[in-house]
Amino acid sequence: MNHRKSVFCFFGLTLSNKFKDMATTELKSYLHKLIDNINDDGVLSEFYEILELANQTREGLLWGKLSNDEQQELLAIEKESHFPENLIPHSNI
Repeated sequence: MNHRKSVFCFFGLTLSNKFKDMATTELKSYLHKLIDNINDDGVLSEFYEILELANQTREGLLWGKLSNDEQQELLAIEKESHFPENLIPHSNI
């Protein structure tokens, strides 16, 4: 599993394959444009925190600190997140 996918799976997000073969510089360009178009400070703050965590976390570092039960629980949660009926709209949070 690549680092990008592992970080975002941890947050319950599923990545499309749209960007998987894109060069790093091209992907960074798309991210800069996306950020420039976001005017919601809350969204920008959350995005920053996710990117900061991704930048600091090496793959498997956190996972290795979890007990087997915690790992199994997270795997079950991730699996359940793929069913729309289990998701809560952002407007309800």
